[in-house]
Amino acid sequence: MKAALALVLADPVFVRSPSLARLLEYLVEATICGRGKTLKSYSVAVDGLGKSPDFDSQADTYARVLVARLRKALDAFYATAGAEHNQRLLIEGGSYEVHLVAHGQASQTPARIRIGLPGRRLIAAGCIVLLILAAALIMQWRADSLAATQRWRVSNFPFVDVTVHAESGNGEGAELARRMRQSIIMNLDNYEGVRTAYNPSPGAEYSIDVMLRRHGEWYVENVSVIDRKLNRIISSESGNMTFNLSDSELSSDEFLRNLVFYITHPSGIIHANERRRNFSVDSPYGCWLYFSAMVQNNQTIGDKTLSECAGDWHSAAPNHPLAAALYGWALTDRSISAFTDGGRRAALQDAVSVLESARSMNPNSPLLQVAAMRAYAFSGDGAAMRAAADRALKLNPDSLDIQGVVGVMLSLQNDPQGDVLLNKAVAEHFNSPPWYFVGTFVSAMMRDDPASAGRSLVRLRELQHSLPILPILSAAYQARTGHLDEARAQWDRAKAIQPILRIMPDRFFSRMPIAPEVKRRLEQWLAPVLGKGA
Repeated sequence: MKAALALVLADPVFVRSPSLARLLEYLVEATICGRGKTLKSYSVAVDGLGKSPDFDSQADTYARVLVARLRKALDAFYATAGAEHNQRLLIEGGSYEVHLVAHGQASQTPARIRIGLPGRRLIAAGCIVLLILAAALIMQWRADSLAATQRWRVSNFPFVDVTVHAESGNGEGAELARRMRQSIIMNLDNYEGVRTAYNPSPGAEYSIDVMLRRHGEWYVENVSVIDRKLNRIISSESGNMTFNLSDSELSSDEFLRNLVFYITHPSGIIHANERRRNFSVDSPYGCWLYFSAMVQNNQTIGDKTLSECAGDWHSAAPNHPLAAALYGWALTDRSISAFTDGGRRAALQDAVSVLESARSMNPNSPLLQVAAMRAYAFSGDGAAMRAAADRALKLNPDSLDIQGVVGVMLSLQNDPQGDVLLNKAVAEHFNSPPWYFVGTFVSAMMRDDPASAGRSLVRLRELQHSLPILPILSAAYQARTGHLDEARAQWDRAKAIQPILRIMPDRFFSRMPIAPEVKRRLEQWLAPVLGKGA
């Protein structure tokens, strides 16, 4: 039985679910020790799952629910990865005892096997060998699980050093170089995708090198980003900033803010360079790098890779702000694709719970605020959404990405501030993501301005999304401008992507994070299409 246990525990599903693995190991050990038939919900919950001794098994069904999940997980394992095994572990309904039965006899009551006297020594020797093998496999599984947990707990985000050289290394030049280095580091601290070397560090993976020259006034002659692992310059830009010692706040200078954004933005120099390598999602930075690439085109919904790596990271490091942000984001995505309203509410409640727990311990994480804002928007809690949005903007007021995502969410709530933020982000961003223009389209629609909506739609055509956002907005625009044939064609595309639009478009719109007046205006623009059998 222990050999069979070891084989199950080595399966990736059980490696990623410590609670199920721990429960199965406890039930097998209890069965081997002869206590399987007498196990009760209370002992399983307290001894096997770590519940407190005051646990009430009558009021709390936690143990029974988790055992039911364990039965399903075992069935799934033996139907796939364990399909070739001759024997399988079985936990019958109404019992916590584990049986070792012939594969294919799971629905039958396990038969007792009577072993005759001849061959007992041989069988005993075989059992000893199996026990040794099982013990070795379990030890290996535990070692692998520990290694996986430790991998998720070690930050492997790029380490960035800053070096500022002045034409004259003494006096005024040295002081300006020191202040500029400090100002760049202050701006770097606003971005969670990199680690900053506060003191010069030869071990940093990247270096931002700045050269200052003097020609009447001091100015930035050149800024280089160096990949130290390859000893290669990956970016070199001429500067256009002039300053002197009377400048009191270098950290607020627009040139420096834009410089740091350009370097550390999720699709900026450093992270674009890392994506060109073969990176694995099975690490904190790898998972974040994957997430940040997917979110640029709003492609995270239904993405299994993101859901799994975010879940693994959060399971190993639940207090890490980025782990909680990504996991909460994935749970919100799960609510969007949930089939039932109950499933949707449960996923959103889980998302809010994860994010609020992490926000209480990490109040200064901008991404946590953005993820919470998004979860509250889909939950329909406008006040909580705006509070999280305000906090995100306060923590990193210079991040065009934060301005963009907050602007989109506020525009969907018909808040004029959303349009202000989006216009600024679009004007200043070196590569505006297409999803910004969902917000600008909605703002134009609320002004009943089809010309501006059409310009937003041009940029929206770059959007790759698993939801039918683009064809819905295209249908609304074409219907509003009188192009009904094209409007119906776009609406047909939307229905092909999301079949619920065929019979209950109102239910689909009610699940979107939009204010009631935005929903009404969208339906008004779509009226010629919806009124013809949509």
